[in-house]
Amino acid sequence: MTTSDQATEDRVNRLSNIPNDKEKSQRIAPLVVTKSTSLDPVLLAKLAQSPVPKNGEFSTFDPVHLSYAAEIYKYFMERFTNENKPEQLDDILDDLAEAKLRLNETLFQYIFEVSLVHNQRRLPKDHPIHKILLPDVIDRLPFKYVTSNQIQRLTSPDQNGQKAIDEKNFHDTGTPVDPENKVAWYREDPWWNSHHWHWHVIYPAPGVLNPDTGKMETKDRQGELFYYMHQQMLARYDTERMGAGLARVVPYKDFRQPMPGYNANLIATSGKFNYGPRSEGFIMPTIRPNMQYDMIEQEVRRQRIFDAIDQGYFEHIGFVTLPDGTQEAVRKYTAINIDLLGATVEANAASIEKISNENTFYGSLHNLGHRLIAAAVDPLESMNWPKGVMSDVATAIRDPMFWRWHRFVDDTVTRWINKQPKNPFAQGIKLPGDETLFITSASVLSIGPPNVARNPGHLYTTMETYAMNFLHVSPVNDQNYNMTAEIKRINYEPFNYSFDVENTGDAKDVTVRVWIVPYLREIGMEGLDRRLFIEMDRFEVHLEKGKKTIRRSSESSTLLQSPKLEENELFDQQHVEVRGDSEDFCYCGVPRHMLLPRGKKGNVGYKFKLFVMISDAAHDRIEGAHDRCGSVYCGLQNKKYPVKREMGYPFNRLLQPDLLKSDEQALLDIIKNNPNMHLSDIYIHWVGAQHINILRSLKLAHKQRKVPESGKNYFIVNASSDKGFEVKDESTSDVAPIVQNTIVGTRDSQRFHFTDAGDGFYTISALHSKKNLDITGSGQKVGTPLIQYTPHTSPNQRFKLLQSTHYHFHIAAKHSNKYLTFQGDGVSDGASIIQGDLDATQSWRLILAPLNKWPISVARQTREFVVRAQPTSTGVVHGHPRVVIPIEPKDVDESGAVSSSVTVRNTATGKKIRIYGVNHWVWGGNELYVWPVYDSFSFSDAVLEHFKQVVFVGAKINVVVK
Repeated sequence: MTTSDQATEDRVNRLSNIPNDKEKSQRIAPLVVTKSTSLDPVLLAKLAQSPVPKNGEFSTFDPVHLSYAAEIYKYFMERFTNENKPEQLDDILDDLAEAKLRLNETLFQYIFEVSLVHNQRRLPKDHPIHKILLPDVIDRLPFKYVTSNQIQRLTSPDQNGQKAIDEKNFHDTGTPVDPENKVAWYREDPWWNSHHWHWHVIYPAPGVLNPDTGKMETKDRQGELFYYMHQQMLARYDTERMGAGLARVVPYKDFRQPMPGYNANLIATSGKFNYGPRSEGFIMPTIRPNMQYDMIEQEVRRQRIFDAIDQGYFEHIGFVTLPDGTQEAVRKYTAINIDLLGATVEANAASIEKISNENTFYGSLHNLGHRLIAAAVDPLESMNWPKGVMSDVATAIRDPMFWRWHRFVDDTVTRWINKQPKNPFAQGIKLPGDETLFITSASVLSIGPPNVARNPGHLYTTMETYAMNFLHVSPVNDQNYNMTAEIKRINYEPFNYSFDVENTGDAKDVTVRVWIVPYLREIGMEGLDRRLFIEMDRFEVHLEKGKKTIRRSSESSTLLQSPKLEENELFDQQHVEVRGDSEDFCYCGVPRHMLLPRGKKGNVGYKFKLFVMISDAAHDRIEGAHDRCGSVYCGLQNKKYPVKREMGYPFNRLLQPDLLKSDEQALLDIIKNNPNMHLSDIYIHWVGAQHINILRSLKLAHKQRKVPESGKNYFIVNASSDKGFEVKDESTSDVAPIVQNTIVGTRDSQRFHFTDAGDGFYTISALHSKKNLDITGSGQKVGTPLIQYTPHTSPNQRFKLLQSTHYHFHIAAKHSNKYLTFQGDGVSDGASIIQGDLDATQSWRLILAPLNKWPISVARQTREFVVRAQPTSTGVVHGHPRVVIPIEPKDVDESGAVSSSVTVRNTATGKKIRIYGVNHWVWGGNELYVWPVYDSFSFSDAVLEHFKQVVFVGAKINVVVK
């Protein structure tokens, strides 16, 4: 690295608050500018005009603050677009550094993120902008997500600046007697709050710079997506509330109604002050010395928007050009659509008046509602208190009033929706291409630990303890504290969808839409409610004529963020490059641990309906755009939203043909007449963490589990098909294809040797031929076959294993970043192994395959034994904890069996337990050797005791391999 390159890297590291190569263990202290003489005088003048005090509060809901932020991020977007040489990048970085020193830190973070994220995808991959890491808001402003009580505990004198763990309850914002505290875990989840911040960075209300026109423009369908994303957040929140025994959110439609109290107990700006607490009974301010706009003005704007909705158009002032070239103001009437309505209610730069503030006719209903609720902490501004969390997009969703306010906003848009024509399918009209599509069944299956059987239709969640690492700079002595706060957050056991479909027409691409909705009849309410449907996934598949089973992993959902955002750790330079230019990186989206609602405790669980619809993709497709991770809520960077239909389809319009029918009956009638839709029951269970195969961040899981071990041999078995890798026909030749086949254990062509190749990658070689697994011709396309080939150092022979559950991995090729899967439906032996995009067929389990003389089989079979003595544990054998079961004499059979489903069943009691596999069926004529679980960290005395409830002296047992 040259001196100049090192200097640039140092600037990047200081700006992003990330460590350089010499400082891996701590984050960089506040920035020191290195070249103040190069600063742009135009920028210095702009920085001096900031309306936000350095130690004050910045709000994206304040029109003045937002207008200023847009001016500054537009300036930097222009600089990044026009200046693309390394020395020019250094100048931009120095100017950004100066802005960081002079501006309020939340304001700077917003400017930095908006200017960076909208340029990184637009500019060429070799542009210097891709050297800059975009720090996550949780890393940059952790005090917005960790309560001041926690920070006080963690910075107590006995900690002396050392890393500490706060084991107290994360939620310091309420008491057990407050019913709202039952769902505080949902509102206060740091990553959920971070998603809300990220969305408003991706979709800033003033728009972003279009370099082709030089103008600020909003993104495609931004108003519609503002409505839809928040509507889905509300549907999920109502679902969680009902699961906790609370009523659904009541809209805050009467602005004179007293508000409940709330204290977020959060620091607003680097420890300088806390967000203001709101006392019980306050209302929106009616007299504000420093702001003319008040609750009465808000009521006027509300009524004007209601009037526009009821008449079907916005009334506004426009201009016409006269023959002499002059312009004349005229009254115009513009028909309302969902995008324009969302933009005007928010309000963003695409609203009917283009500029929305307290002085315009329709005003800024949503944004100034946030400000007025936040100002209720000090209505007369007599105590000079800071505003509440509702003023800050990074923290607003913590306040129960956020949800009441957005229920009012949602009701306002729904007022218009209820006046619109119903979808064609609700009127008995079938669209071309859909009439040949049928769904005959839809189910879900949770991927449980090997020793736990899961029933179809049942999903599992838990409240886990997660260690959140962060840096706090003390406002008293500027000392840096590296801390860990333990946070209670939801997580879920990953699962697979399975949809049996048929296409009776020509081959076509179809859009698959997946939804769930809580079933309310069991709690005395209407069975289904259109506004409670929660979108879970949306994706395309290709259907040939005939029948097919569509399998899809929950981890592939197009709602979810990229896994890389999940780790609260700093990324190395490789990850910086991924953030900058990878189409697979999703900056915005639902946090991965929050995909499923929490469910209910007990055997019954929380009943939901699973709704699936397939339709001709021609009705959805946008040229050059396709769904990927995060796109349902967040769209695509610098592209159109990836589907044509209204967001929320098919629940974007009323379902009932008349008010005499409920949503449930209307939907059942629609499904009866539209076989491309299907409705089935599922149940979500809230269980203890010890009973669940928790979904892990890929990066975290790979660190926790050192699998595979370099130098060991493994069977590579698919989680869906129970079939493993094999070199076809046991060939030793180059280019021999890799297929899947039933594992028989005696074939070295089914054993694969893993060797550490550095940087987290492995070479994988067939044991019998010593040749490496290889993506044919370094192909980049989906469907390129996996073969064996003479070892070389090219990246198409390097593979990374990304752990999706405790027991399963995705195997990614280094050169293409695509994942190994089988071709076709995967039911038959001999299916080719290829590379493809991530889906449910790409989850693989590694089974240690030591060189031995006995066969290991996954063939379906059932064997019966009589237990003659208590089973005992004999420690770890061949990598797995083993239990010996003394049995009545049988013929010696030293073979074994492994599968994703091996159960031991007591024929008298009916009790059964799922195990990992059988080491030896009959050893020495009188002992059965089994592996209850996969590895030692899953094995405990409790597991053994549970095992002994099924297997005890005198019991007749069946061992069943499926």
